[in-house]
Amino acid sequence: MFGKLTLADIPLDQPIIMGTCLVLLLAIAAVLAYLTVAKKWLWLWREWLTTVDHKRIGIMYCLLAAVMLLRGFSDAVMMRSQQALASHDHAGFLVPEHYDQVFSAHGTIYQQRVFRNRKSADQQLHLWHSDDRRESPARRPGAVAVPGYDVVGCGFPDHRSA
Repeated sequence: MFGKLTLADIPLDQPIIMGTCLVLLLAIAAVLAYLTVAKKWLWLWREWLTTVDHKRIGIMYCLLAAVMLLRGFSDAVMMRSQQALASHDHAGFLVPEHYDQVFSAHGTIYQQRVFRNRKSADQQLHLWHSDDRRESPARRPGAVAVPGYDVVGCGFPDHRSA
């Protein structure tokens, strides 16, 4: 599964990588310990991870967006700091391989975000035509009215007569 990856490939001599891994492992262990001690595993599974409630899905989406924003921000700060500190005789604080990895990951994440958002926008532009025989979500209190479209419809536009 890991190919030629061995324990010797772990960069124990790189304090930034190892410090980040240590903080991440401690945070994961703390969350897992809390979920176990508070007996919240079943609650987490039923109420959040397998929910169909649009509000909870939106909250999870916003949390993931915030995490990815922090990830992108930290990548950008590392790259700019490396460029600012690297001079003629000083290599900066990142080894070249680590800088290359951060640069590639940052670009890949950005491209995925741009193309995913573009696909989402294209899907939003192609809202399905509402069927007059069922209740339109625009008639419900608090719903956004999009004339002639049904934002919860699935499938192709319905051109049947009522």
